Formats: sequence, structure tokens, C-alpha cells
Amino acid sequence: MGSILNISVSGMLSSQVGLQTVQHNVANANTAGYNRQVAKQASLLGTRTGDAYVGSGTKVETVSRLYDQFLTTQVNQAQTKLSALDATTSQMEAIDHLLADPASGIAPALQDFFTASQQVGAYPSSVAARQSMVSTAQVLTNRFSVMGETISGLNEQINQQVQSDATTLNAYAQQLVALNGQISQASSGGGRQTTCSISVIRLWRKWASWLIFLSPK
Repeated sequence: MGSILNISVSGMLSSQVGLQTVQHNVANANTAGYNRQVAKQASLLGTRTGDAYVGSGTKVETVSRLYDQFLTTQVNQAQTKLSALDATTSQMEAIDHLLADPASGIAPALQDFFTASQQVGAYPSSVAARQSMVSTAQVLTNRFSVMGETISGLNEQINQQVQSDATTLNAYAQQLVALNGQISQASSGGGRQTTCSISVIRLWRKWASWLIFLSPK
């Protein structure tokens, strides 16, 4: 009678762990970086009775994450590419505005200068045409000067961004080392630290989104 009750209790305890795992999955359905968990059961060693073994119930061996390394790598690579495109777009928009702005860009100043030059070619003795050419040349020179200063400023901003991102990445690296140490301790004790694993995934994704600023071009 006692063995029957023990088997029943082992089944209920295992089912309880399974239900708790399901509840945990539902509660974290919207948690960033979360991987669904599953409780893995195994049979307990049977009790020998004569020439046969009678089962003694079940147990939960571990609660593991349903984790796909390939998909996670794809997500990290996609995040890195997205960050690269965002950074490139931001810098290119600033340069495009500098060159092609209809009011203050290089393109309209060049067009005005070429038009004035054509007028001088067509009417070389015209004082007004010459003055217009000199004026447009001065405007074009000023635009090039402003463009050079602006590009230098953008370069300085990028350098400051790299320094700031290097500090952030170093902080992420230290957090990863600490979390990996916790996971190693949990694994050496026969368990699995799924919460730390989730934190590691989050940090890796942040790392991927920031790493582009330090990547060689």
C-alpha cells in the first residue's frame, strides 16, 4: 500500500512541476529574450520483486529551455545588420542634407557658379557677368568651407560615439562574465540556471546592436 501511495505522490509532484513550468511560460510570454521551458520527466528505478522489477514512480530530471542556437545566431546577425544600416542611414542623411539641400547645399551653389561661368563665356566684356561669377565663386567657396567644418564635426561625433560605445560594450562584457560564472556554478551543482541564460541572451542581443560602431569599415 505504501509503495502505491509513493508512486502516486511522485506522479503528482512531477505533474505539479509541469504545471508550474507551463504557468511560468505563460507569465513570460511577452518577456524579451525568454525561451519556453519544459519539464523533463524520467522513471525512478524499479524495485526488484522475484525475477521482475516493479516501477516506483517518476521524477523531474530537469527543467530545460527550448533553445535553438542557429535561430539565435540569425537573430543576433540580423540585429547587427539592422544597427549598421541605421547608423549608416543617419550619417548619410546628414551628408545628403549638406550636399543636396536646395537652399544651403553644394549642388545649387555649383549650378549657380557654372551658370555664371557660361554667362562670362558668352559675354566676356560684361562687367555684370564677371561680378556675378565672382560672387557665385565666393558663395561656392564658403559652402565648401562650411561642408568641411561640418564633416569634421561629424567625424568628431563618430569618434566620441565609438569611445562611449566601447565603454558600454566593456560593461556588457563584465556582466556576461558574471552571468556565465553563475551558470557554471549552477551546472556544476547539477542544475540549470535558466534565468541567467535569459539574461545572457538579452546581453548578447544588446552587444550585437552596439558592436557595429566598433566594427572595422
